[in-house]
Amino acid sequence: HCESCIGKQFSELLLKRELELCQMMLYRDERNFHAWAYRLMIRNFMKETIDFDQELQFCADKIRANFANYSAWHTRSEVLKRKVLTMDSEQVFFQLKHELEWVRQAYYTEPQVESTWIYHEWLLRGELVRALSEQQRQSVFEYELDSLQELLEIEPDAKYALLAQARVLVLMHR
Repeated sequence: HCESCIGKQFSELLLKRELELCQMMLYRDERNFHAWAYRLMIRNFMKETIDFDQELQFCADKIRANFANYSAWHTRSEVLKRKVLTMDSEQVFFQLKHELEWVRQAYYTEPQVESTWIYHEWLLRGELVRALSEQQRQSVFEYELDSLQELLEIEPDAKYALLAQARVLVLMHR
């Protein structure tokens, strides 16, 4: 019900105010999933005015504050789903490599945080990787496999890293 009222009756100015309210709430509690969901809904109504880089930066700030912030990781994936539609294959490849490097820093710091690994799985199965050529995809998978092996040498009991390694091996041989 809320969605249909907001979408039809809120002006761009009111939507911006709602977005500011969400940002205020998230500065007080960066894991408030209600605020994240509402923020995403507001952003959906503001399609024409989305600044992808600004959105990704906002998510990055919240993730840096807390790697376990699943809502921030999820929102980041939603923003990237839209951004990829505006990119060519080379730009997508660069963006994916950047995202994987960034998530790698998170899982090397806290390998037991599940949110990071859920985002990692989305990166390897989602819109970004599907937009690549087969050669680019295999290159990403090989690099990721090496990175996971390196982490497992340091943290041999890291269960999420073991699961990710198995996923990458399956993806490589499809």
